[in-house]
Amino acid sequence: MINDPNAQNDNLQYWLADVIQFDRYHSITNAYDVLKSRGLDIVRNDQLRLALGIYYDGWTKEIREHNNDLERSFFDVWVPMLHSDFDAFEWQEAAKPLDQSTFLGNRLVLNVLRLERDNHQGAAENIERMMAVNVRLQELIDNEISN
Repeated sequence: MINDPNAQNDNLQYWLADVIQFDRYHSITNAYDVLKSRGLDIVRNDQLRLALGIYYDGWTKEIREHNNDLERSFFDVWVPMLHSDFDAFEWQEAAKPLDQSTFLGNRLVLNVLRLERDNHQGAAENIERMMAVNVRLQELIDNEISN
């Protein structure tokens, strides 16, 4: 791990490592795709059919787009900055700017950090909503199986 005992604010390099990263999202939709190709009307329970559509045709696409936005931002914005403005970088561990004061005083950096905050927050909120739909979907499937 990057560690400089002389750093004025050690927390910044760890905080930046949380910001300068992304996750990849791969949903497994094979069963749903087969179901759609055979006709969703096979599912007789209207609530279950609706929940499946919301989950697979709605939320999985939404989450994928949020993660794609974060990945694009990483490669388009952060990688160039990592090359020019950082002393060291370890994926999800630490990101140490060359000059902390200059880095945080840069208007572009501050705007990028604000955008990243909003992008990460939006992605996290949508994942929470998706998980709630997932719980409801599991309940509907369990009820359908038990009937």
